[in-house]
Amino acid sequence: RDVTPSNILLSKRGGVKLGDFGIAHVNRSVLMRTSVALKGKYAYLAPEQVSGDAFDHRADLYAVGVILHELLTGERYVRSDNSVNMIRAAMEKVFEPPSAKRPEITKALDRVVEKAMAADADDRFQTADAFIRALASAVPEPAPGAVAAFIDSLLKSDQEARVQEIDRLLSVTFSVDEIEPEIQRTDRMIADILSFSR
Repeated sequence: RDVTPSNILLSKRGGVKLGDFGIAHVNRSVLMRTSVALKGKYAYLAPEQVSGDAFDHRADLYAVGVILHELLTGERYVRSDNSVNMIRAAMEKVFEPPSAKRPEITKALDRVVEKAMAADADDRFQTADAFIRALASAVPEPAPGAVAAFIDSLLKSDQEARVQEIDRLLSVTFSVDEIEPEIQRTDRMIADILSFSR
């Protein structure tokens, strides 16, 4: 199981796919030794995963809850400079509802996120379907095609920014006086390499 933002893929039509399942089962001793492989993933591990207890699909629902919290607030839920502190912070952090950062978020949506992120797996949604139903009742369903249109607008703005940067780079000009010393230096390097190889 590896439910993290980097593994959630959105299609142009608004479809959602889950990518890499790189850390399906891992015990606590391995967790503490593999900081490079798991960097950035600690914040999304359920408490039972970090403590080395048995876990199931509800750990994935916890991770989705964390991601939903971050989407709603625009901030990382847990921040730390190293893996050990990240794990400790994730275990000790007291739940803060998204509305604490964004007052326009409804209490109904707060409750959905809080249930998804419950420390005890038995207090979370027991199935993804139950999570979906609760979320659907807390937020209005987007109009058909709204998600696809939003993603399309993001892609277009990104593409336009890239085109503008390319245009800017292509429009940069240099005078011969500015680049002549660099050309001469390069010529000398090539001559040196050729003479050395003879």
